[in-house]
Amino acid sequence: NASVSILTYSSVGNKLAGKIKDGSISNDFIRPVSLKYYMMAEELGDRTYSMIFTFLPVCIVAAFMVPFRIPSSFLVGGLFLISLLLGIILIYYINYTLGLLAFWFKNSIYVNWFLGAFFTLFGGTAVPLWFYPDFLKNIAYILPFRYVSYEPISIFLEKVDLENALIIILAQLIWILTFALLESFVWNKAQKVITIQGG
Repeated sequence: NASVSILTYSSVGNKLAGKIKDGSISNDFIRPVSLKYYMMAEELGDRTYSMIFTFLPVCIVAAFMVPFRIPSSFLVGGLFLISLLLGIILIYYINYTLGLLAFWFKNSIYVNWFLGAFFTLFGGTAVPLWFYPDFLKNIAYILPFRYVSYEPISIFLEKVDLENALIIILAQLIWILTFALLESFVWNKAQKVITIQGG
């Protein structure tokens, strides 16, 4: 759980909001690459660093201290890795889209507040969703936050069968597409805000 949380952590929303707040984002507009993909590459670099120097050492130490569970088959392991990758992409898009809202709010505090509150309550990482009362569980199941780390972990622990694992991956793809479209819409609106402020 902790290792997956390390890999699915994202700070791109705060970074983007900070760039907007201090005005340094103007330098990014003249780069020969898309800001979104530039920050995505930077984020993947951070996650790769975390995987090599944090995730792997934790796994090695844990293997000597406690029984280390591995997937029962290559299929389960493959589905877990696909779902984990999609979870990383999904949290990036959620963060990036929220970061773009700083064009209007001129602040980055809301990114930490929103993501912290909603992931803690509806992400299923602090408290597994099966412990929730029905009304909270129903809310969590219509929001995207559980697809970042809770569902990949469920696949790894084989809490779901093959059919449901494929449904989870499909749902992740749908949420990624949804946020990609939302991000594109917000970005187009933000460019108009930049034009207005710039005269």
